Amino acid sequence: MHGKHTFKDGMESLLYVGFYCGLLFTAHDVPMEDLNGIICDFFRRNHRLGDVTFGAAGKLANAQSRMFMRDIRFRSAALQEWITTVMDFHFPPEDLEEKYKDAWDAAHLDVFWSEFLETRVFESDDRVVHTLSSSGPYDSPPTPSAPPTNAEFLLRKRRVTPSERADVAHPTPKRPCQAEGEATLRRSERIRNQ
Repeated sequence: MHGKHTFKDGMESLLYVGFYCGLLFTAHDVPMEDLNGIICDFFRRNHRLGDVTFGAAGKLANAQSRMFMRDIRFRSAALQEWITTVMDFHFPPEDLEEKYKDAWDAAHLDVFWSEFLETRVFESDDRVVHTLSSSGPYDSPPTPSAPPTNAEFLLRKRRVTPSERADVAHPTPKRPCQAEGEATLRRSERIRNQ
């Protein structure tokens, strides 16, 4: 990405979150065997040129030709309309270029969204979970991690010395708890042996 993240970048993210969630959690006409490929090609495909990774080829192809969206029909008419209209605001097809030429801004999206919420009836209890097959490094379930130790927590809260960092990187094993009598006895033996 070149330059700072803009509000329009956030608007585009909102569009793709809506599309992604619609594909995974609502009823539509995409066969399961095709859904994994659409998710991979649209959201995950990238290319490397030297040390630089380029992504978004699927998003660009969809914006220019509706390559991914044109044949998808969501059962929710409201979701279908929202995704289609916001996509048209973002990158109008040729027949809507004049109508939406300056529509990709916060004011247009706000007017559309406000009117949309007031005039549409949304379905309820219509969640459908489409479970994708694992196909890449981001698809495997996350590895559980242990809660941070007190030392790790302190590292996040204040600047620490290099020796403190080393202690966290290679913590000393904890000794098993001992009864108070054992500790007293060992101390007494140590004093007697001096």
